[in-house]
Amino acid sequence: MSSSEGRAIVSHDTHDNGGWKMESVTVRKPGEGELMVEMVASGVCHTDALIGNLPNGAAPIAFYPRVLGHEGELLCQNLHVNNEVADWTSR
Repeated sequence: MSSSEGRAIVSHDTHDNGGWKMESVTVRKPGEGELMVEMVASGVCHTDALIGNLPNGAAPIAFYPRVLGHEGELLCQNLHVNNEVADWTSR
């Protein structure tokens, strides 16, 4: 399975410790039954901000590193169905 490149806010430590960085990330291609979307805009919500200041391991969802931001404007890029990829970029 191949991959593509993207940009993301990656949290390596709490925000207060300067652990949030905009970085290049590798994104794997979708597998069977998975959908790949392009996130064209995103915000860091209250939950991201709250969790982003918890020490590592303080809660089951407080771990590092992690990619922040999940509320955004999305474009469907391709859909992997029955070992074929349906290209939606021209629609």
